[in-house]
Amino acid sequence: MEKVFINRNEWAESRFYTKHANALSIANVWIIPLMQKFGVAVNFNSINDYLGANTRDLFIDEIIRSRVKGVLWPAEMKRHQAEAENTFDKALLEVIESGDRIKNHKAEYDKARQDYEDKKRELAEQRENAFAQARKDEITREISSISEYVARLDINEAESRREIIEDEKRAFQQAAEEAHNLEPIRDYIKFEGGKIEFDEQKVIAKFAVYADNKKEVKLYEKVKQLAALINEVYGGQFGVPTAFYHFFSVRDGRVIISPEIKKEILEKYAKNM
Repeated sequence: MEKVFINRNEWAESRFYTKHANALSIANVWIIPLMQKFGVAVNFNSINDYLGANTRDLFIDEIIRSRVKGVLWPAEMKRHQAEAENTFDKALLEVIESGDRIKNHKAEYDKARQDYEDKKRELAEQRENAFAQARKDEITREISSISEYVARLDINEAESRREIIEDEKRAFQQAAEEAHNLEPIRDYIKFEGGKIEFDEQKVIAKFAVYADNKKEVKLYEKVKQLAALINEVYGGQFGVPTAFYHFFSVRDGRVIISPEIKKEILEKYAKNM
């Protein structure tokens, strides 16, 4: 028989995303961009390989392998190690500088600097049109102060940029030492726009709840009928968690009519009939 959709298990979906999101982030932020830098084929298996071991060492081995065009003999590795590490560090810096944190930082800096320049231009026009020398001098001082702000902004921008780069290097190193395995979720991810992403529809299907036999379907129909009856009795006034116990009680594991039904309760809910 055809399965009957009951609902999405959103709690299980959330757990799934939380468990695997970090691996996808590492792949997208670090591994795929570095693969592209060094001409490594970007596919599921290669990404998974670089996620499963010390990522930095794997890339350095790949750089040396491309240099010697053959087997990585110990002597060859030793001879090329320093150069390969330097090549990798330059590539990592390029990835960081093209990453979202640096882009966002630059956008904020550019906006702040443009605001200052716009203000200076506005003040320069006011000074041009001012008649009193005292006002011209006042505006000149304002422009000078703004120029000082811009100078400090430039210094702070350079320092902040260096801090972000060092922070991102530490973030990469931590990510490079983590081991992840995408094999268990191979069927629930996809490549989209040069990145690896969750296939949300497949994740929803994985954790959806279905009735897939006649008894489960029959049970679900009864549950729907029960919900309809409860709503009819309570008339959309089921906000209080204990409202059910106005009419029902539990004895020996079975629901019974409560022996303590009050007259005012009868009067209240009879209005819904």
